[in-house]
Amino acid sequence: MAGEDRSVAARGNYVLLSLKDTGTGMSPEIVERAIEPFFTTKEQGKGTGLGLSMVYGFAQQSGGLLAIDSQLGSGTTINLFLPCAHEDVQRAQEEQLSREALPRGGETVLLVEDNMALQNMVKGQLIGLGYDVIAVETGLAALTALGSGQKVDLLFTDIGLPGGMTGFQLVERARAQLPDLKVLYTTGYAKPEAHHDGVPNDVQHVLRKPYRRQELAQKVRAALDGDVGVKS
Repeated sequence: MAGEDRSVAARGNYVLLSLKDTGTGMSPEIVERAIEPFFTTKEQGKGTGLGLSMVYGFAQQSGGLLAIDSQLGSGTTINLFLPCAHEDVQRAQEEQLSREALPRGGETVLLVEDNMALQNMVKGQLIGLGYDVIAVETGLAALTALGSGQKVDLLFTDIGLPGGMTGFQLVERARAQLPDLKVLYTTGYAKPEAHHDGVPNDVQHVLRKPYRRQELAQKVRAALDGDVGVKS
């Protein structure tokens, strides 16, 4: 048997994955070297000797272990022990209930975010909360969406945007056409004025980055339920 001693598994709770073949097996000398990087018994060009060593490395990094049982003429068994995740069941249930209790809605949100990874994540979270989402990257694209005739209940925009138009300027132009448009700003800066030499008087709803799903749900709902110009 190579790899770690199976008795180590008794120190914790593990999931065991066993793979067994009916091949010719390996000699004790080969078993001892089987997890060495680049060690292979195959002809040159037909094996890299990295398969078991990579699995062994994965097991170690995961806090698990790997053991090899093999005898000539009797095949080989690979045992991979992976540690169980220790999670407090009650806490997990409470977190699930908390997620289910998040404020939700069915309105349409126009999301303006130029970071595509963040845009995709937030879009998915909003959809998961029940909202319809239109996602764009720039202020100009947002104005085009607003002018398309599709009803938008909330403009959720980053303050710092590419293309020469800030979120403040976007809202100013959007509200020239739609005075009652609800707005939620977001920014990674401590103060909104870091994006602009002046902050509009009606900046009431701001979500600071980074934010959690719960904060997103609460702020979106507050912006939708509040009157324009009324602080949350």
